[in-house]
Amino acid sequence: MTDAVADRADSHADRADNHAPRPVGPPASRPGSPQVSLVLPADVAFLAVARTTAAALAARLEFTLDDIEDLRIAVDEAVSLVIAATGTISTTGSGERVPAVSCLFTLDATAERLDLRVTAGSTVNEPPPRTSFSWTVLEALTEAADAGVCDGEVWVALTSRRGRVSTATGPAAGPSRVPEE
Repeated sequence: MTDAVADRADSHADRADNHAPRPVGPPASRPGSPQVSLVLPADVAFLAVARTTAAALAARLEFTLDDIEDLRIAVDEAVSLVIAATGTISTTGSGERVPAVSCLFTLDATAERLDLRVTAGSTVNEPPPRTSFSWTVLEALTEAADAGVCDGEVWVALTSRRGRVSTATGPAAGPSRVPEE
């Protein structure tokens, strides 16, 4: 058995003994705020890449599983809104030239926050509509969301924080507290 495999086995044994998950890999806190840049074709077929990247980065910041799932959905909506605002909805199989979507993730371990800015060139020159269902979902699942157009580029920005209380309502959100009389 190699040293790495032995260390991993010991780690799993320790985790089973303590019943508490331990962070994997180097700590997320580093001087400054690390950034990860991702460039994808503006095609819905690549949404999973953006979602998975967001989930992996949030895990490095030790977001809860619920926080990670909320972020995955929010990233899906943000990238979809930008793709729709490019004015060229197509699939890579169509043979058309598909514009690029850029995702810039900024990790702030001190504030336990992940910021995302999604941008793409746009022929429409209008920001994503804030009256859509996608925008409502985006606002409900993030701490902050904004959108705009600048110099022919459409953008959506969001902030997600570890342990954020969801603004979702209804039976799925859990029991509501009734004030005592």
